[in-house]
Amino acid sequence: MAKKRGVGRLTQILKICFKWGVSGYFNKKHEKKLITPSRIRRLFEELGGIFVKLGQFLSLRPDLIPAKFCKELEKLQDNVEVFPFKEAKAIIEKELGQKFEDIFEEFNQKPIAAASIGQVYKAKLLSGEIVAVKVMRPGIDRIVLTDLRILKSIAKKADKLIDQNVLDPVEIVDELERYTRRELNYLEEAHNLEVFQHHFSDDDRITVPKVYRAWTSQKVLTMQFIHGFPAHDRKRLARHNRKKIAYTVVESMMRQVLELQRFHADPHPGNIFVLPHDNVAFLDFGIVGMLHEDYAAHLEDLFLALLNANPKAISKSMIALNIADREVNLHMLEEDVSRVLGKYHKTSLKRVHFGLLLAESLDAARRNNIRVPRELVLLGKALATLQGFVIEVYPEFDITECIKEYLSKRRKLTFKLIRKKLFKDLDMFKSVVPTIKKIFFDIDDADKNLKRLEFDLKLLDDRLLHSGERIMTAIVAVGLLLFSAIALNVENSNLFNTGGFISFLVALFLLLKLLFHYNTR
Repeated sequence: MAKKRGVGRLTQILKICFKWGVSGYFNKKHEKKLITPSRIRRLFEELGGIFVKLGQFLSLRPDLIPAKFCKELEKLQDNVEVFPFKEAKAIIEKELGQKFEDIFEEFNQKPIAAASIGQVYKAKLLSGEIVAVKVMRPGIDRIVLTDLRILKSIAKKADKLIDQNVLDPVEIVDELERYTRRELNYLEEAHNLEVFQHHFSDDDRITVPKVYRAWTSQKVLTMQFIHGFPAHDRKRLARHNRKKIAYTVVESMMRQVLELQRFHADPHPGNIFVLPHDNVAFLDFGIVGMLHEDYAAHLEDLFLALLNANPKAISKSMIALNIADREVNLHMLEEDVSRVLGKYHKTSLKRVHFGLLLAESLDAARRNNIRVPRELVLLGKALATLQGFVIEVYPEFDITECIKEYLSKRRKLTFKLIRKKLFKDLDMFKSVVPTIKKIFFDIDDADKNLKRLEFDLKLLDDRLLHSGERIMTAIVAVGLLLFSAIALNVENSNLFNTGGFISFLVALFLLLKLLFHYNTR
């Protein structure tokens, strides 16, 4: 069945490709005539499904395809048919293991948003919370995996025909698969939401929807409903402080990158809602870029180097990011970066497109044998999208000045934290000084006490020795007295009588000696 479905889908893909003349790509004579950004975009739209996701994904990767194609593919929208509510209800009950009425008090059967992977409904839980419920399309995982298998097969064949310096089709499809598999598991997005919500819990200006884990699974995501409007709604936006909104979004993106090392990879106006008091909410965390924790400090240096248009500092920052091979010619790298910066030489800092500047600098790095991680390329594209957001919301906003201000505050805060820690450590040291002194005094007292104890033990030992000697002397004296008494009473024995008398004298001497020692003490 799967094989039959794959053959049918492949036949459909080939028909649509021939319709749009994509087969002419391999005919160099017709390449310029047939392959245009507009035709590729319309091709993806007609192919639908995973191909729309492929186009959207490629629009985020200027390192893989030419910039003009990226710009055109940004226009791709998930123009898909809405699947019936009864199917959504069946998926919810199966995934959550409960009857519909045991979960929701109200449920709007008309979706408020529909995309190629799923659609979103507004509902009310029995506990009273208003929520947004994202439900995955029935069977979309099988369809997507079938399309991915077909794309892999096409990519392997195209890999032999296409110049690798233009694009790498196998790399594109592999990256798309990683990106799509994460979207096919709403638990991934739920985790992203929780991470971002926790990080911004101390900032009232930023809202990230709360996840209701009890009503969330791989194919159902239940989250807080955001009462606001998308930032591209110019009519309602006009009633708000647009400069403040732009500043909040840019600063929050810098915090995501440098503090959290995770960032919303597609911050376009449709994914950012405006709330009361000019606050904002970030939506759709299906695509999140993740940076290595060691990148933060070096990225901060790279941002400052870009803002100061310093090619030497930019090159050093790229090396510090540990993305350079040993064969890099630093002099050539600096020259290439200088050429990129030269494009903005006569442009005021306010008009510099920071995201494109970063993306072009990373492209210069690639040309100089520097391995640029895809996360940094995704970051460049995210910042380019961010600048597009700023231009739409408040064209006069100076994004570079905002980033500089944030970096300055961050460095001051870092210095304050270091200073605070030093003072805290010093205060702690001061507080333990008396204790340390007491310990030394106690050690000194203990040493004296040990010496005194040693002296007393020696004295006791001497006394015990002398006492033992006196006891032995007394025993001997008593023995001699007893002998003398017996010997003196023996009749007709001069020897015993004489011995007894001598014993008596010796005993008397010993007793007098003991008596003398006792009186002298």
